Amino acid sequence: MKVEGFKNLMTGKVGVATSGGIDSMCLLHYCLENNFGAEVFAINIDHGIRGEESKRDSAFVKKYCEENGIECLQFVVNTPELGVEENARRLRYEVFCKLIADGRVDKIFTAHHASDRAETLLLSLIRGAGVSGASAKMQGFEKIYRPFLNVSKQEIELYAEQRRVSYVVDSSNFDDRYSRNLLRNKVFPFLKEVNAQAEQNLAGFCDKMQALDDYLLKFAEKFVKIEKNCAKASIKIDDELMFYSAKLCGVDVNEKNIKQLCQLKTAENGKIVTLSNCFAAKEYECITFYTQAPEYRIVWKKCGNFRADPAPAVFKRFRTLYADRSKIPSEATIRALRDGDVFCKFDGIKKAANDYLQEKKIPLRLRKNLPVLAVNNEIFLIFGVEVSRKLAVTNSENCDNVIIREK
Repeated sequence: MKVEGFKNLMTGKVGVATSGGIDSMCLLHYCLENNFGAEVFAINIDHGIRGEESKRDSAFVKKYCEENGIECLQFVVNTPELGVEENARRLRYEVFCKLIADGRVDKIFTAHHASDRAETLLLSLIRGAGVSGASAKMQGFEKIYRPFLNVSKQEIELYAEQRRVSYVVDSSNFDDRYSRNLLRNKVFPFLKEVNAQAEQNLAGFCDKMQALDDYLLKFAEKFVKIEKNCAKASIKIDDELMFYSAKLCGVDVNEKNIKQLCQLKTAENGKIVTLSNCFAAKEYECITFYTQAPEYRIVWKKCGNFRADPAPAVFKRFRTLYADRSKIPSEATIRALRDGDVFCKFDGIKKAANDYLQEKKIPLRLRKNLPVLAVNNEIFLIFGVEVSRKLAVTNSENCDNVIIREK
């Protein structure tokens, strides 16, 4: 059995996820025989799902490691009964990530193989996956690798037989209540009767879909802009690429969310939809993804004679403003923008503040908390945007420099 690129992976401290089953035991054996100077560890996790059988498997792994001079890192986790497969995977990867973060190992290998990938493809298609799901990608965690991803189950079984690799059998693999087992035990035998190369062909299809998925993700980059407190996707992006723009923006989306985002492209400005891990707002030529408005602090040099009421400054600074401190009314306060506020533009024309900000294309989600300097409903200064004509600097000795800085 030959694993492409294996030598390049075998560096530093390598942890091998070892359940005791045939796949992981063959991977551990293969790493020991082809270690290229790397330090190999076994990582065994008892998920607490199968009672005494789980303990038996962990004891088997421990004994094997002791007999072969391998350091074995063992853990026990409590897996909730509801959604057992997904929760077991989540807890398992939490252990893996912590081992890497703590420097206990440099990387981790898992024994996913080509047949697993074919199963993942069918499960994804049954659940309505698109191109990304059809690629059946099994990555997603930094420094966690799957060296056997292009190795078939038959090759692994032959390797175990030829090298006399010992292993235990997980009885839950025969429980067809688990969807993956149902495919493995019932569907794939039928597919192999139709075409003996069914698994390999499906895995090959995954490779093609992954290449297409990577291309579409790269193509979508031109429509996305990542900022410090938000991410923006152009409304010019095709509906078919909306998934990729959301992905580039770090947003978790499902089919329903994609439909919502496509509808948002033609919605009125300020329209907001709630997603699983953030909000999305239509803002002129973009859809903006954000979790909360950023906080800023106001910096006023040579501050005039007025009081500043506590109010969050949450607007990205467009530019530095200059105001004549001698013209600031003593009763002026700094507060958030309110409905009914009016603003005297530099041309002397008074206008509703919200109408003025709409002309300036200030997003609605930021207007609500935009800090202003005002007396009653008359605004003298909109921080980061504009100064009223009434504070226009006529004497440089009275000039104040007003800016907003991100906290």
